[in-house]
Amino acid sequence: RALCGLQDDLEARIRALDMADRQSRENCRLAEIARHDAEEATRLSRQALAAREDLLRRMSHELRTPINELLGMSFLLLKTPLQPRQQSYVRQIQQSGGRLTTMIDRILEFSSLADDQQRPDDQPVRLVELLERTIRPFAAVARQRHLGLALDVAPELPVEVLTDALRLRRVLENLLDNALRYSRRGTVVLSARLLSLPAETACSGRALVEFDVTDDGPGFSEPALKHIFEPLASGDSSLTRTENGIGMGLALAHQLVRLLGGQLELVPLP
Repeated sequence: RALCGLQDDLEARIRALDMADRQSRENCRLAEIARHDAEEATRLSRQALAAREDLLRRMSHELRTPINELLGMSFLLLKTPLQPRQQSYVRQIQQSGGRLTTMIDRILEFSSLADDQQRPDDQPVRLVELLERTIRPFAAVARQRHLGLALDVAPELPVEVLTDALRLRRVLENLLDNALRYSRRGTVVLSARLLSLPAETACSGRALVEFDVTDDGPGFSEPALKHIFEPLASGDSSLTRTENGIGMGLALAHQLVRLLGGQLELVPLP
């Protein structure tokens, strides 16, 4: 009887081992399928990314080409003898073409930021010079709208910093454009100051700089503030219609600031 019991126990163990072996083989087969599916998903993702980038390049070319032709022809037309009303019409065409170009640029740039592989291209930058170059093109817009425009740079700012100058400038340009676009009075101020730093941050040689763009615009309602950095969001639909905005400026600036490792906030003035 004892021998029979041992034999039954041995057979049961053999069956268990055989079942475990079959389960192991099945797990290996499923793991191989999962690996293959993951590789296929990665390949399709790369193809989709390449297709999207190609589409953006084509859109950039196909959309900008006729707009540039429109702007160029209207510029030449203004140099010919025109009646005052005709000149007004052509200038309106130029302004609308310029706004359309800005919209296209923002949409394409925002779409390109969806690529998580993008990283800041940090280079040595003379900060004050960058701010002066950024604000200078907006002087004419401010004069046209009878607004003040000022640059306020704190003296303790470092002369040179390591940052992605192109993206930082794009952020500030978007904020200045919004401020000038929707302001009806007062002065738009671009300011920069050095924040107090934790000891470990200061020892590492890193500088935390705060940039502010302040204006006397109409502001945003409380519900709008919750969604102001979302694409196609706007604070006031009547203002958006008046100024031909599409709600991409702040969304793009927000994405760029995150890419630079910073934080963008909208603070209503008292």
